[in-house]
Amino acid sequence: MITYDQTQDLEQFLSHIPLFSSIPLAQIRKIAGLFHHAEYEKDEAIFEQGDPSDAIYIIRSGVVELFARKDGVEI
Repeated sequence: MITYDQTQDLEQFLSHIPLFSSIPLAQIRKIAGLFHHAEYEKDEAIFEQGDPSDAIYIIRSGVVELFARKDGVEI
């Protein structure tokens, strides 16, 4: 669970993302309350192709690479 200060910081952060920028602050507050903080190590997989989609990932810092495979070959 994230703290009150983290929630306020997240609200501010979300309000500057184009996907959320047109949403009223009251709604952003509700959305921010649904977020879960996660950290990943370098080269750690966040999800794999074909995994069920049950989340949206917003990268706050760092770099993420996406790869797709077709017939076992990276494309």
